[in-house]
Amino acid sequence: MSKKYGNPQSAEEYLRASWEEQQHIEEEFNAVVDITLHPTTQRGVYCFHFDADGPVLDVGLLVPLARHKATYPNGVTKEMGAHIFGGLLKLGNMVAEFRAKSEEERAR
Repeated sequence: MSKKYGNPQSAEEYLRASWEEQQHIEEEFNAVVDITLHPTTQRGVYCFHFDADGPVLDVGLLVPLARHKATYPNGVTKEMGAHIFGGLLKLGNMVAEFRAKSEEERAR
């Protein structure tokens, strides 16, 4: 587990760490993070959408930076808080990669 968040064990700790990760993404990358969910056709299974939108420096409009989609429950995480935390970590990594590539292209 990340040193930044310690080692969350309970649902409350995972939700607190999720909140901190969302704040980190929004502040570090100047992005707006949205988490939405909807039921799937499979009984008791929900689809989570983790979206990050941010301004493109050349245009000044909000555009999609990264999207991650995952269902819960699944064979990976037991706790919903852990699922949300993992989704936000993945989204944060995707946004960081997008921003790094954008910086490289602008430097050319």
